[in-house]
Amino acid sequence: MSLLDSGGHWSSWADPSRPPRLQEPLRPGNLRFVLGNYASWSPLLFTGVLILLALISSVVAMSFVVGSRGVRK
Repeated sequence: MSLLDSGGHWSSWADPSRPPRLQEPLRPGNLRFVLGNYASWSPLLFTGVLILLALISSVVAMSFVVGSRGVRK
């Protein structure tokens, strides 16, 4: 968890060099909370991973669309 102080700086109680540890099995019910913890721990890394996943998804979708169009005569 992080807090924004009056000087505009983020402070955290956790060790910033160590990622959060999962202490229970990952389930659909707790996925949002786990992702939120990782987003709080490293927002830049979390955003980068989401952008990478979006790029991969768009490449797969575009290749499907282009491949399924067929040859027009």
